[in-house]
Amino acid sequence: MFYCRKPDLDVLAPVRQSLGGDISGSLFGSTKNVLVEGFTDKLYLKTFSEYFRRQGEDTTVGYQTSLVDVDGSKTEYMVRFLNAEGYDYAVLLDDDDAEDAKSHKETLVEKGVDEDSIVLVSDVLDGVDEETPVEIEDLLPAEIFCEVVAEKYPDDVDPDDLVQATGDEYRTIPEAVKAKLQEIEQGELQEGGFDKGDIAETICGRVASGEYDEEKIGEESLEAFGVLIEELSDVLPESE
Repeated sequence: MFYCRKPDLDVLAPVRQSLGGDISGSLFGSTKNVLVEGFTDKLYLKTFSEYFRRQGEDTTVGYQTSLVDVDGSKTEYMVRFLNAEGYDYAVLLDDDDAEDAKSHKETLVEKGVDEDSIVLVSDVLDGVDEETPVEIEDLLPAEIFCEVVAEKYPDDVDPDDLVQATGDEYRTIPEAVKAKLQEIEQGELQEGGFDKGDIAETICGRVASGEYDEEKIGEESLEAFGVLIEELSDVLPESE
C-alpha cells in the first residue's frame, strides 16, 4: 500500500521550531549564508567587509550573503535547514575555548556538516597552537579594544594597564581584560562595566565613520580580518 504525504505537511517544522521563526524566516533574502556564533562576530564581519568594499578590495562578505547569528547551539539545526532548502553556507567558529571549539567542529562534522564549510577564527593567525583560545576580538589591536573598555568603564581605568594584561597566550583579549578589571575591583565588576556587544558597536561605529582608519587599525589586524573574510568567501560559490 502506498501512502501520499499530505501536501501541507512541513517536514522541516521541527527544525524551524528549534531555530525560531525569526532565524529561519530571515534566510529567504539570500541563498548564501555565513553562520556565526554571536552578535559580535556578525558585527565585526559586516563592518570590516564594508571597510574593504569601500577600499575597492574584493575581500568582502555580506554582499548577496546573509550573516546569521545562530547562537552556537543552533548551528546543527540551521545547517539541516539550509541543506534541505538547497542554500549554500559557511560556518565560523570562535576558539574562545580551544578544546571546546575542536570538539564542536568534530560534532558538527559527525552530524553531517561539511568540514570544508567550517572556518575557525584561529585559522587566520600565525603561530597559534591548538591550545590557544582565540575570539574574533583577538584580530583587533589590543590598544583599540582596551581604549574603548576604559572609556566605558564607570571608574577610571588606565587602558595601558589593560593592554599589558593581554599578553597571556592562554586567554583571549576579552578574557584577559575582564580578569584585569576584576583584579582592579577586587571582585565583581560594576554592572554594565564590561559588555562585549556595546564595545563591539563602538569599535565598529568608529571603523565605519573613519575615526579608526588604516593607521589606527594597523596592517596586521586588517590582514587578519581580510584573510578571515576571504576564507569564508572561498567556501561560498561565486555569484553568477
